[in-house]
Amino acid sequence: MAKIISTKGKQFRIAMDDGTFLDQPKKKHKTIFKVGDQVDVIQDGSVTHVMLKHPDKNRFTRFQKKLLNLLLIALAILMIPVMIIAFSPGDEIDTEPKIGEPLILDNVSFKVLEVMTSPKIGSGITVSPTGKFVVILLEISNNSDAAVFIDNGDFSLRQGEKSYNPSMNAPLVYPDKQYRALNETGINPGLSIKAVLIYDVPVDMADSKEFKLRIYGGPLGLSSGLIDLSNR
Repeated sequence: MAKIISTKGKQFRIAMDDGTFLDQPKKKHKTIFKVGDQVDVIQDGSVTHVMLKHPDKNRFTRFQKKLLNLLLIALAILMIPVMIIAFSPGDEIDTEPKIGEPLILDNVSFKVLEVMTSPKIGSGITVSPTGKFVVILLEISNNSDAAVFIDNGDFSLRQGEKSYNPSMNAPLVYPDKQYRALNETGINPGLSIKAVLIYDVPVDMADSKEFKLRIYGGPLGLSSGLIDLSNR
């Protein structure tokens, strides 16, 4: 029984039934052989045919493997611009407006109206923090030509190197219903909404004047800026 015993280099070696060995160049055969494969060897004049004794339908031929490699290379080339955009730092707004002043990101205006603290949120159904809540009321105006979608995750509260994520549940029970929770909220061109962001921070930090609100906007969230909350 002929068997593949080596596939190193540009050739593969076959151990023949009579104890001899036959070396064959890989490129002359469509099948990609593996060590241990049982094969039939057929001599047709000066041409040697090597075929799997038990063909594997799931095994790539040499042509199929080359085609797959070409497709992977093409996909990688197509992904390069996407990766460049995704990992580029984006546009950072240099100025830091304060409470009552707008931050403009790609023709969308973000204005903090008020900052306060609270030991809990809601009436009837309430949400309590681990520390203390910092409540930020803001107005968002879409001055662009297309609808924008704003989410809680576009905002983070910063104090130096520390970064705080907004509460998902507390805004849902905020009693003043003119301020909505942000959950993939769509804003059409020319419209404005009022929204509430609520952050759970340590009690001794809740009244800090060092907080800044980081906002990410624009396509893929590549534009960003800070609103200084020190004049709260």
